[in-house]
Amino acid sequence: MKKIIILGAGKFGTKAALLLKSRYKNALITVVDNKKSFLLKMSDKGINTVFSDAITFLLNYSEKEKKDVFIVPAVPVHVAFEWVKDKLSADYKIETIDICKKLKDMFVMSIVGKKGELYVSNADFICPDNCSEPSNICTYTHKPRPLIVHETLKFFKYKDYQSNVICSRQVAPGVGGYSYDFLDSVLANIKKAETPIFLSTACKCHGVVHGFIKKQ
Repeated sequence: MKKIIILGAGKFGTKAALLLKSRYKNALITVVDNKKSFLLKMSDKGINTVFSDAITFLLNYSEKEKKDVFIVPAVPVHVAFEWVKDKLSADYKIETIDICKKLKDMFVMSIVGKKGELYVSNADFICPDNCSEPSNICTYTHKPRPLIVHETLKFFKYKDYQSNVICSRQVAPGVGGYSYDFLDSVLANIKKAETPIFLSTACKCHGVVHGFIKKQ
């Protein structure tokens, strides 16, 4: 990875920045936050910082800058959904819709958020901060996972909904994200969709889902 953008300089963003700075010594790491006090801590550790709202920063990123960029979301919003919504705002009104009960009931844990988003998880416990996300077992229970969350969401079928999943790839223990190119490709699929949409961001064990429709 040549360029890493960490959205958020709180507890998880700070952890991600320090781990990735140590692991990817040749990468340009930038931490974005709208709280200057948080950013000051990062600057003191020799990490590049930008004072900005996270979604606004992504929206203003130029096409040329996007090459070889890896995004680590560490802010308390569904970054992919907020970014997609703003990208579509010139042509569509985005209306969120309730997540169907069928999807909620598939996971060990599912919680509906304040904006109608659904948080899903294999865990009904607090996961260790340094989980290495092994391929076959859970690091906490030492048992096979009930399911692979990003695969389950990708292949989930409900009426005529189109399911779009951004798979969060782990790049350090407890730290994951996705490329800007993949985010762009999901946006292209959503632009072509003529049906209701599920948009998810998920790793093997956890995820967040928004359901919405586009209205012109």
